[in-house]
Amino acid sequence: MSAGMLAFDYWVRNEDRHAGNVLFDPRLGIWLIDHESALAGRSGEGMDSLSSGAKATLSYHMFKDEIDTSSEGVDPSHLNLWVTRIRALPVAVIDAALDEACDRGLIPRSCQKGLKAFLLARRTHLGTLLAGATSEPEQLELIAGEAEGS
Repeated sequence: MSAGMLAFDYWVRNEDRHAGNVLFDPRLGIWLIDHESALAGRSGEGMDSLSSGAKATLSYHMFKDEIDTSSEGVDPSHLNLWVTRIRALPVAVIDAALDEACDRGLIPRSCQKGLKAFLLARRTHLGTLLAGATSEPEQLELIAGEAEGS
């Protein structure tokens, strides 16, 4: 599951993932909470940085240093699966999530168009971003190669 968290957080540019904002319920599974640092921030204060942020890596993530093929790290093949899933999301699903976030007051409606453009651009580069997060980028050649072929 850490591969899914890492891929999702890289997609939405969430640099605030730590053990305190990952919840587990035996019946419902894992919940990722506290996304206020993701995208442009809760009030849209980071919108200016989004235009240049589609290819920006994360400075911090709790799993960032664990991408490798060892039994204890994040398996690159699992990252590939999550990158594929994120890329396969229909635009209508992204639109619906942004509409819901606006309706709930989580993001300003004035930021919705820019956030959509950011998410669409960022998912194109997601494999390359994740490959750049490791000291062994050759382990993620498949992911980065797919990003280039998109």
